[in-house]
Amino acid sequence: MFLSLVLGDLIDVFEEQFGDLYDSGQGVWSEFSKGVASMLSESVLAVASFKGDKMVCSCSGIIILCKPLVTTLLTSASLVRSSHDDSQIDHDLMVKVRNVHDQYWLGTVEHYDLDYDILLVDIQTPYLCVACLYHEVQLGPGSKVVAVGHVFNTKKLMAASGLVKDKRDISDQEECTISTCKISKVGIGGPLIDLNGNFHGMNFYEGFRPLDPCGEDFMNELNVELVSKLSQSVVSLAAFNGAYACLNTISAFARKIRQFACSGILIKYGQCTSVLTSASLVRYSDDDTKINDDLQIEICLPNGQCVKGVLQCCCLEYNVAVIKIREFTDLCAIQLERRRQFKSGSKVVAIGRIFVEGRLTATHGMLTDKQSKLDCEVLMVSTCKITKAGIGGPLVDFSGNFVGMNFYDDDETPFLPRNEIIMCLRRFRTKGTKAVGYIDESPRPNRWPVPEPYWSYTSDVKRLSLEELMSRAPKFGWISPF
Repeated sequence: MFLSLVLGDLIDVFEEQFGDLYDSGQGVWSEFSKGVASMLSESVLAVASFKGDKMVCSCSGIIILCKPLVTTLLTSASLVRSSHDDSQIDHDLMVKVRNVHDQYWLGTVEHYDLDYDILLVDIQTPYLCVACLYHEVQLGPGSKVVAVGHVFNTKKLMAASGLVKDKRDISDQEECTISTCKISKVGIGGPLIDLNGNFHGMNFYEGFRPLDPCGEDFMNELNVELVSKLSQSVVSLAAFNGAYACLNTISAFARKIRQFACSGILIKYGQCTSVLTSASLVRYSDDDTKINDDLQIEICLPNGQCVKGVLQCCCLEYNVAVIKIREFTDLCAIQLERRRQFKSGSKVVAIGRIFVEGRLTATHGMLTDKQSKLDCEVLMVSTCKITKAGIGGPLVDFSGNFVGMNFYDDDETPFLPRNEIIMCLRRFRTKGTKAVGYIDESPRPNRWPVPEPYWSYTSDVKRLSLEELMSRAPKFGWISPF
C-alpha cells in the first residue's frame, strides 16, 4: 500500500464536485458491488475546519479504527495547517465531521505529522463502518483505482476512476505513487481504493500552483522555457539538530529534529554549485546573532534527490547564506554577476519549494517603493504574499531576471535586492570562506523575525513520526513493493 498523489486538475473550491455521484449509481459506482458501495458511503466522511463560523478548509477522510464510543478518521493535515506557517498547526480551528446521513460530530486532533501531511481525528460515535485495510492485494502500474471524496455542505459522495501510473521519490527514503484520478480539492485526504473496496492509500495533489488564491492564472504569462528553468533552479533546505524526540514516558525514538526549513536558489559560486538562501537556516533559535555550527543541512533538489549541504559563507547583517552542495551533480544554476535596477510597479513572482514534499509554489505581485518595517535599511518590498516556506526563495520578474531574495513579515514580503546580494557575494570572496557576522559595525544588529517552529508532544496533541503515528491504528503498510 502507499501514499497516493493524484495527477489532475485541482479546483480551489471547497465544494467543487468531481467524478460520479454516489446517488446516481452510475459511472464507477456501477462497477462496485452493493456491499462495497455501501461500505464507502458509511466510511468516507466529509471533514472541515472552521474559525468561528468561517470555513477554513474542507476535505475528505476515511474511518480506519472504531472502538467503543471513539472512531478514528485518517485525513490530510492540510485541514489544520497554519496559513501563516506551514510547519505549525492552527490550534484555534474547530474540526467538524459529517456523513451522508447529515449527522455531525466535533472532531479532536489526536495525532499528526506535517512532514507526511497525515492527520488522525477522533470523533465520539457509536460503531461506524471501517475501511478495508487488511488485504493482500498489490497494485502495479496500470492497475485500476478509484479516488473517493465527500463534500461537506452538500453531503455529496463522489468517486473518480483512474490508473496507477508510477512511483515518485519525495525524499531520500520515502516514495509515493501516482494515479491518474482527477479530483477537486475536497478529494484531498480521501481514500484511493480498488474496485473491491480495498484501501491502498490517501489522496494528495501535486502540481505547480500559486500560493495566493486570487484566481488569476499568471503562470500563463511566463513562457514554458522560463517556467522549466525556474523549476530546475529552486530548491528547499532544512536544518536538523539530530536530537532525540521523546514521545511519552515509556518510549522514545531517535529522530533528527528539524529546526528550520526554507527555500533557496542554485547559483554558480566559485568553482562549484551552491545554494543562495536565508541565514535564518543556520541561526540559533534562542540567539539570532550567532550561527549554530552543529546543524546538519539537507537540500531537496528539483529532481527529488536529497543531498547534504555545508555552510560556505554567511552574513548575519543582510541575512544571506551560501550553502555548498557536497555531492557533485548536474544542476541548473544561475549566474549572479551583473548588477540590475528594477522599477517600482514591475510584475514579479515569488517562488519557493516545500521541504520533503518537493512541491514548487509561486505567487505574483508587484514591486513597490515602500520601505520595509524590518531593521535592515536596504530591504525593498513586493506585494507577493508568501508563507514561511518561501523565506530564502527567489523573486524574479516576468522575463526571468533574478530580482532578489524573499523574507517573511506578517503584513508584507520584504526582499533583499539583487545588487545587495552581489555585493555580499563579492565580500565573501574577499574575506574568505566564512564571512560570518556583520559587514558594517553596528551596536544594534538587524533583527530578522520569523514564526517559531512548533513541535507538540503534549498528552492532548502529539506530533509523531509516521511509524509511531500509524502504530496507533491497525497495522498496514504505506509503501507499495512493486
